[in-house]
Amino acid sequence: MIHRLMFVLLAGVLTLPDPAVAQSAKQDPEGVRIDTTSVLSRIRKFAILPGPIPLDRRYQEFTAEEKARVHAAYERIPDGDEPPFPADGLKPVYDALLKGQEHLMVAGKLRVVATVDAAGTVQSVAAFESPAAGVTRLAATILMLTKFKPASCTGKPCQMDFPLEFEFVLR
Repeated sequence: MIHRLMFVLLAGVLTLPDPAVAQSAKQDPEGVRIDTTSVLSRIRKFAILPGPIPLDRRYQEFTAEEKARVHAAYERIPDGDEPPFPADGLKPVYDALLKGQEHLMVAGKLRVVATVDAAGTVQSVAAFESPAAGVTRLAATILMLTKFKPASCTGKPCQMDFPLEFEFVLR
């Protein structure tokens, strides 16, 4: 069976559940808590981004147009502010998920939001949709181990959420 991980993180359509609808936490049959409470204060509920984000470059290496695509995933980022972003770019995150998919062999959407503190450390990961508990654990572990470039608010490092969406596909 050939499998493939489609990477949708800030590269196509980012859709997260309506916070007014998602008000409670669900318990997965395997015991993993899927937090559906709203942590999406700055993240767009539905954001159609105008093009791909490079996997192999850091945020600082993006063009102004690429940075604007990342900013489009957020509702309120004032001029001059920046969202958090994996310090080594998206490729290490992508590669780790792809490696995990080799063992998990699942299909479905994963939607998570990582809360990144002012030091660039992930403090929590909230899952809003997941095809399996193992996928939720994998994504949370990868994000918790990933060092981020912290967000910048009025020129100072600050805490902000970082959204990820993945489509796991088996073929």
